[in-house]
Amino acid sequence: NKKLERLETVKEELDDVDDGVNNYSEDSVKPDDRDELEHLKEEIEELKNNDNVSSEEKEKLEDLKNKIDDLENRIDEAQKALDEAKENDTKPNVTPTNVVPEDQTGLEDAAAGYTEALGVFDNNLGLGDLLNATNRLTIINNALDVLDQVAEFEKLISTLPNADDVNFSYRSLIKSAEAAYNELSEYGRSLVGPSLMAKYRAVLDAYRAMLEGSPILYAWETLDVFWWALSTFFITGVFITVTHRTHKRYVEDENSDDF
Repeated sequence: NKKLERLETVKEELDDVDDGVNNYSEDSVKPDDRDELEHLKEEIEELKNNDNVSSEEKEKLEDLKNKIDDLENRIDEAQKALDEAKENDTKPNVTPTNVVPEDQTGLEDAAAGYTEALGVFDNNLGLGDLLNATNRLTIINNALDVLDQVAEFEKLISTLPNADDVNFSYRSLIKSAEAAYNELSEYGRSLVGPSLMAKYRAVLDAYRAMLEGSPILYAWETLDVFWWALSTFFITGVFITVTHRTHKRYVEDENSDDF
């Protein structure tokens, strides 16, 4: 009877270890799980030395130990990927309000590292590391967006004619440059080369002067803005009207259900 009790106890311990190990997966194991994984490994070693454990059960225990090793390796790989991303982030104080073009290559490398670490190991990082890495990646991407917007604006300016050569055929290019300028933050505008910014302002002044000097072109430009505003107002008005009617029908249907 005592032997049967010992066997039953060993079986329960084996089942507990099996359940404990299989409670984790490589897709979600985290650093906080390491202590429990180490405890499970200790239990496995004790059971392997138990005379009441069969050779088949010892093989199963060895498989469970190997699985724990894989889980711990996953945690290590996640930490290594995050550490490498931090090493690539050589200018951790760069933000969208102090970034300069010389920072671009370093920021792109850092963004690639954080993106890879988060994309592959986001569920294997501790909450603090996850939040910090996500926040830093957002800041880096926003800083890179500023540089991209400045580069796009400068590229558009380079396609513009000199102020003396401005005519209505350049309208689309000038409008595109104006839209790109409006997208820039105040800090982004400060990064634009002085000569390019001067050219943009001169071309824009020349274009507006051309419109003011030609009633036909001015009317065309004014009507174009008017029709855009009118179409936007109409679409918005239709949406509001349809939404109101839909809500009204819904309320009426709800009230009718009460009778």
